[in-house]
Amino acid sequence: MNKCILCENRSSIKVLQKIKTSKINDLYIKSLGVDVLSEFKNSSEINYVKCINCNLHFFQPISNGSSEFYETLQKATDFYYKNNRYEFFYAKEFIKKSDKVLEIGAGNANFAELINPQEYIGLEYNEEAIRKASKKNITLINQSIEKYAEEKQNYYDVVCSFQVLEHVPNPKEFIEASLKTLKKGGLLIFGVPSAESILTNNLNHTLNFPPHHITRWYDNCLYKLKDIFDVQIVEIKHEPLVKRFFKNYLANTIT
Repeated sequence: MNKCILCENRSSIKVLQKIKTSKINDLYIKSLGVDVLSEFKNSSEINYVKCINCNLHFFQPISNGSSEFYETLQKATDFYYKNNRYEFFYAKEFIKKSDKVLEIGAGNANFAELINPQEYIGLEYNEEAIRKASKKNITLINQSIEKYAEEKQNYYDVVCSFQVLEHVPNPKEFIEASLKTLKKGGLLIFGVPSAESILTNNLNHTLNFPPHHITRWYDNCLYKLKDIFDVQIVEIKHEPLVKRFFKNYLANTIT
């Protein structure tokens, strides 16, 4: 029996939609010029499901993007590794000079350049990003959080990850490993696309489908994390609507 990839409940999965992978591929080709059919392996159809228990929405079978997919996507778009993400400046206010900070999925280390903590380490798979960060005296390590947490437990004051959680195929293990690296009373900061935003609630929003996004996060699901992981939710903050997205807002609200 299928189980939720977040709360692991085995009797709460509801299929919302069955989607042909060829249709998803058509979206990627039309909007981005990227063919993703091979990313689905031999699956001609995937299910879009939700967990009745925790309200995580995700796709089955899990079809997370390969490194080749992300390399192609970065060439086809201009928004990866932005240095001015709203959540960077929001998270910065929680970080003190005396803190030890771990960032998971550090990209080009743009967030690291905004803060000045006692210690910063970033985890990142992109070797080119690691080399560039090294030239700026920023340490990035090519390692998963699950592996890193085996070696470094109860160490960091702040662990953060921006626009990563929605891509990982194993969110429960990812969050558990992130928490292991934190000191007692430490702060865990996640930035994820809101499934209730004016962009991601568009049914045909290409990048909200696999192999790019594996999960979709609603506020009530995020609040459930306190029960699944025995943590306290400090705040859930939404990025204000910016001017360049106002047309999207009108298109999605006018009926």
